[in-house]
Amino acid sequence: MESYKILWVDDEIDLLTPHVRILDKKGYHTSTVNNGDDAIAMAAQGSFDLILLDVMMPGKDGIRVLEELKSTQPNIPVVMITKSEDDNMIDASIALKAEDFLVKPLQPRQLLAVCKRILEGKRLVEANFPPRYAREVQLLRELYANQNWNSWIEAALKLFSWSNQLSESTDSALKDIHGEMKKEADEEFSHYFEKNYPDLIHSEQAPVFSHTFFKRIVKPLLDSGEKVLWVILDCMRADQWFEISQHLQNDFEIGTYYYFSIIPSATPYSRNALFNGKLPREIVKQYPDFLNILEKPHQNRFEKDFLYSSLRSVTKQPEKISIYRKIINVEGELNFLEEIKTLKEKQLIGVVVDFIDLLSHSISRHVVLEEMIRNEISLKKIAGTWFLNSPLFKALKIAKDMGMKIIITTDHGSIKVKTPAILKNARSDVSSNLRYKYGSYLDVQKNHKNRCIVLTQPEQWGLPKHTPHTNYVFAIHDTFLVYPTNPEVYTKQYRDTIQHGGISLEEVVIPYAICSPR
Repeated sequence: MESYKILWVDDEIDLLTPHVRILDKKGYHTSTVNNGDDAIAMAAQGSFDLILLDVMMPGKDGIRVLEELKSTQPNIPVVMITKSEDDNMIDASIALKAEDFLVKPLQPRQLLAVCKRILEGKRLVEANFPPRYAREVQLLRELYANQNWNSWIEAALKLFSWSNQLSESTDSALKDIHGEMKKEADEEFSHYFEKNYPDLIHSEQAPVFSHTFFKRIVKPLLDSGEKVLWVILDCMRADQWFEISQHLQNDFEIGTYYYFSIIPSATPYSRNALFNGKLPREIVKQYPDFLNILEKPHQNRFEKDFLYSSLRSVTKQPEKISIYRKIINVEGELNFLEEIKTLKEKQLIGVVVDFIDLLSHSISRHVVLEEMIRNEISLKKIAGTWFLNSPLFKALKIAKDMGMKIIITTDHGSIKVKTPAILKNARSDVSSNLRYKYGSYLDVQKNHKNRCIVLTQPEQWGLPKHTPHTNYVFAIHDTFLVYPTNPEVYTKQYRDTIQHGGISLEEVVIPYAICSPR
């Protein structure tokens, strides 16, 4: 067992000798001092894993000692020991980031439990991962076998949860097993979608999809008289929402739910469907020009029109009761922070925020970002830090004070790509996205067929045809699509980049939250 060092600070430390011996017998080497000044000096000289600190001591009391310790040794956990559970003391200790509290007279079991949790908690949790994960694998496979959309959302949440739990684990073997389970899940999910997607997107009993989100989530709130702020964080994955949502918990009651992005799980399709309430093929019938801008700059220029079109099911004058804003930089956030104070009369405020999407696509283009964001764990933490310090966060608090119901969601997720699939019949009309492509007679090389879905009848998936012979190709799991000319060059350029548009649980099963003031 790893050896741990404890420093125990108490002006009556001699009376605690039996407890010190108990700790020593359990392998916790315990040093003792009877005053705050000596504690501060020893902590500066020694490498302690835990400090037990009495609150009531002559000279410097425990709170003052805690404050000084945290200013010089901020990462050492400190447990406060007190004879009374005084609220002011507890508040002060929490503010200074005390790890826990113990009340005298000390019970040996309680003392050992607190020390073990702090010193060995991570090791014990990790030691329990393999048997827990083995049980989870069986449950996941049972969910796959159910072949229904509820089971797939449940399976996705289990996998997302394990990704989160294993994010800081040192068990590389278990991480590899989890990676294989995610691959297996994405492959099974793609088979499910290939078979059922055409029925799901048209069924009244289906899950919420991009094109039904307004009708099933936003409109009922508007119909009930609620004022709604609808925030779409472009390209936000479930793990990033976990990181962001923790900053909202003090101000909001948060209900988190999940829905499916339409395919392709990419902004030109999924976000336009969110606002318009129709599948891409139907949107093209209503707006013929939409077909020509799908893969071009300003591909979302119709979003405001689409939102107003959906709102006509609520009012004849959508422009009067709603407003749409798109935020692409901090200046836009600051402008919105000022503007929202003037929008009290609006029943719906729709806001698209591009930060996460812009960050995800910028990583491979900037050396500094590549160094900072080496994996999805780093990306979710930066997303959380951005949100905590953003003007958008402040705007949400203002909306809360205005009595608004807040919907926070995304249009699609993302995935880090690793495995190339080489296209076949790639002509000049092939689109540019790495996770999906369309083009006349487009296909994939035979030995890469298992990495993709080739769609020869796009109208069944609610997708438009650009020519009479348009095929779509969708990448599965961590695959990305490369051209047959110089595939090694494209593979080197795009491997390990963050992409979206294909079929994976991380791209397609995405969160939405309804936030109400506490």
